[in-house]
Amino acid sequence: MRTLGALAQELQLPIETLVRNTQYSAGEAKGAVARAGTHKRIDLGDKGIHKENLTPPAAAGGVEMYRAVIDPGGSTGDDLFFTRKGEQVGYVIEGQLELFVQGQLLKLKAGDSFCYAGGTPRRWRNPGTTPTTVLWAITCSPG
Repeated sequence: MRTLGALAQELQLPIETLVRNTQYSAGEAKGAVARAGTHKRIDLGDKGIHKENLTPPAAAGGVEMYRAVIDPGGSTGDDLFFTRKGEQVGYVIEGQLELFVQGQLLKLKAGDSFCYAGGTPRRWRNPGTTPTTVLWAITCSPG
């Protein structure tokens, strides 16, 4: 995972792009549909983060969709991180999320949405006692 992380950073891509589903499902409009249960999963169990790339394989690459389930106490860690240029927009489906971005601690709950530039240093965590589910849309163009 460290090697993939370094490669993703060098290419200015999210690591998920390197492991996303690139195979078309038979009869699924040449990859324009990704059925439930076929999404590529990224399990960062040591951090309490479980992600699914919801982007169908035939997507042109302008935007990617992810669903993250964050266990109670799960987090990206104490250090700030950034990914690549582009915009990231998120929506908290359930639970709570603490997002530290641009020197501010934002406390989000179900129904809240947020955005930031991918190159912005940040960290996030689930401070609650129940899992948090977040839907992310990430643009792949510089921003």
